[in-house]
Amino acid sequence: MVAISKSRIKQRNAFSKQEKHERLLLIVLGSLSICWAGLKVFNASVGGDGLTGAVLSKRLSAMKDNHVHLKLQSKSQPMLSESYNAIAMDIIGTLDCKTLLNKTVIMPGGGGGMYDDYVPADNENLDGEQQEQERVRRRRRLEEEGEAQKTDDGDDSLRKNNNEAGEDPNMEAGANGADDGVRVDPNFSGDDMNNLDNYEDVTAKELFCLAAATTTMPAEKIQQHKERIQCDATGTRQEALLDVWSSARAQMPESLLLKTLDLATETTRTLGKHTVNLWSPRNDDGMNYILSQVSNQDETARVNGNNFFGLSHNLGPDHLYVDVGSCLGITALAVILEYPKTKVVSVEPAAPNWLMQEINMKCNLDEDQQPTLLLTGVGPHTKETMAAKLLWRPSAVTATRAWTPAEEKIAGEDEELFVQLRPWKAILAEAEVPSSHHIDVLHMDCEGCEYNLIPSLSDSEYDSIDTVMGDLHWGYIPLHKLPSSKRGELTHNRLCQHENFARTAKECCGNLHLPVRSSIPGEVLILEGKDTANGGATVVDVIADNLCDDFDLWKQEHQLYDIMEDYGWFEISSVAS
Repeated sequence: MVAISKSRIKQRNAFSKQEKHERLLLIVLGSLSICWAGLKVFNASVGGDGLTGAVLSKRLSAMKDNHVHLKLQSKSQPMLSESYNAIAMDIIGTLDCKTLLNKTVIMPGGGGGMYDDYVPADNENLDGEQQEQERVRRRRRLEEEGEAQKTDDGDDSLRKNNNEAGEDPNMEAGANGADDGVRVDPNFSGDDMNNLDNYEDVTAKELFCLAAATTTMPAEKIQQHKERIQCDATGTRQEALLDVWSSARAQMPESLLLKTLDLATETTRTLGKHTVNLWSPRNDDGMNYILSQVSNQDETARVNGNNFFGLSHNLGPDHLYVDVGSCLGITALAVILEYPKTKVVSVEPAAPNWLMQEINMKCNLDEDQQPTLLLTGVGPHTKETMAAKLLWRPSAVTATRAWTPAEEKIAGEDEELFVQLRPWKAILAEAEVPSSHHIDVLHMDCEGCEYNLIPSLSDSEYDSIDTVMGDLHWGYIPLHKLPSSKRGELTHNRLCQHENFARTAKECCGNLHLPVRSSIPGEVLILEGKDTANGGATVVDVIADNLCDDFDLWKQEHQLYDIMEDYGWFEISSVAS
């Protein structure tokens, strides 16, 4: 919850008294209006012309419209509770919502864009030459604001994200508001005013400002912004979004919070049979891949090594799905939508990803559909909490990890995050799941955290998991950041017994004779023509053709059996130098 200073409490109390007086005046004015309406009817019934009543009604209406607070009160949304109002005020102040929302306008054709304070109706009374002069003036102001907002701090990550590829060399920097995403063509003409729909993406800043400003902004202005955003920020999702803000303020540095909101934009996507509105950084490379993988659940997914195959056979009412390294929540969201009543626990260590996942869940799901979403990482021990540093990259949020090669770090774009690694039992306890509870599906795509989680489980805890899905990362981790080979061997021995790993993981080439459990509960994998007297299929029967051809060389290059200690693995650094 946002802390409120004593001065703010006094200010709010004073404001509340003023509101009471204004509401009382509204009631009096309303009563007078009703009385005069009755008098008008009476006057007309006895032959009067009703002029006096009409004049007074007009004057009462004018008095109401000319009173700033009474006019605002009549046009705004219902008041928030005191606690939510405090959160809303914090959003408005932190994001400078008044400036943001007043500058953002609805362009003709239903799109939206940041384009000065342009309102089409303003130019209705101008002739053609005057309109053209007005357009030129506004374009010049865009260019001047863009120049004024340039900085020399070296942080050009936002500009790079928006304009790094295929940029027209004739495009000039425009008014960027939150970033330099707006570009103005020098050849811009008056006829182009109707084609500005994509000049500025809607960011999550506008989303939160809209949720907060319902009691301080006229209804018609709110409606303009609602047309830009699919998420119902002023209605059914409002309080949920205010809760997200409060939680983020308590768990994220303000600078990181603001950067995340600047980068997050809304897009409408297809997820299986459902249409969803997802918030993610513009230019994120991983989203399309995840969407395609989650949406493909037929038999070809099994043959092609889709590591999500089997979800439809494992989930539904009274089933438990745990997603470790859930990133933006796309997989967890698909599970909730496709398999209603599944209990979902979503674990994500990177605060920016966690925040965008919270927004995705709140904007696409009803309150009774919400997963248990935890901002934490999984540690290697059963009792101790550890610390780690992760590198978060806005253009590749699915690759948040502690071992990015130093030469690949992008200055000004990448963020180093300090995170807690908690014991698995503690994470489940917070999600109100006993550690011995049966887990139907454990999904792990956590950039190496499998080497923390899997060895920390007892045999009984691991055996209580029906199906494990995800990826192994030994072959990607730089040598001096690898865990011990003992830790790796235990992890591989366990995971390679699950079909999704056995089919596609290079690490499983060292475990070719392990039996393989089908991703479909109750099904036994049998290789056609093979003698089943000794059991079902093994890794060698299902692993992808030719995957193991160069395994002897691969295991030497990646020291699969040669790392004696966990020293590099537990080093607190976000890069591998």
